[in-house]
Amino acid sequence: MAASKVCGQSLILSDVPSKMEICRTRSILMLEDNHVEPSGVEEVTLSDPTLVHSIEQLRGCDGVLAGFIDAVGLDRFIRTAFIYILGRPVDASSMVFWLNGLQGKSTSPYELLLSLHGSEEFRSAPRLLIAPSEPGFPFQRPSGDQASEVPAFRPRGGLIEVLCSERNLLSVGSQ
Repeated sequence: MAASKVCGQSLILSDVPSKMEICRTRSILMLEDNHVEPSGVEEVTLSDPTLVHSIEQLRGCDGVLAGFIDAVGLDRFIRTAFIYILGRPVDASSMVFWLNGLQGKSTSPYELLLSLHGSEEFRSAPRLLIAPSEPGFPFQRPSGDQASEVPAFRPRGGLIEVLCSERNLLSVGSQ
């Protein structure tokens, strides 16, 4: 951590056009911080608590993932996982593969997320992922009529734009 020191600072209110000083405060003691501003987008996102910085942050979310699956089923969990991690709908063969693994208990919901995150597809086009502590985290257990709603997918200019709605469901924006 950078060293800090106490310093005095006067505040001056002035009229810029006339350069007339309107008011001056006496010296206010402040803690001067040698904080260094982030130099790029990567540094900014690393300091953002609303984002997942490592897939390992989801390791402890077994209860949340299980609650989501209990509420909406394995197929919707798989579809949501593909949108959350890869930003695209699941293909038919992947749906069958992961459904068999999850139903047979040979894989866990976290292992599915871990596998998608470690895939060449994700590494070639990494995405920012919403943290479990945030309202937009897509695996929060839906309530009421939200449990029956299914995400819609609409291509936008050849890309799929993923947005989290106010009701914490994953949806795809359209123009």
